[in-house]
Amino acid sequence: MGAKELLLFTGEKLESSDLRKLIIEYLRKGEVTFQELAQELQPIGIEKDTLSLILANMETENIIKSETFNIPIMGGYIATSKFKLTETSTAPSTALEE
Repeated sequence: MGAKELLLFTGEKLESSDLRKLIIEYLRKGEVTFQELAQELQPIGIEKDTLSLILANMETENIIKSETFNIPIMGGYIATSKFKLTETSTAPSTALEE
């Protein structure tokens, strides 16, 4: 499996650029948490580690931005992130044309 393609549960290969397009389309609906994205992509076999790497790259490229916040749970907090498309980036539209 190459660095730019992922093998899905179905045995099909998914290019990382296709996965980025899926993420961009999902984020066009608005701000979402990491858990929501992971839950949305889990049925096609995208693991959380893979998703984390792709989101980090997209943030570095100024396609998305994240905000970390704490969710109160019994006995403490758990940190999570929200993601949204950047307001100044033109990358989402060009990424969809690749």
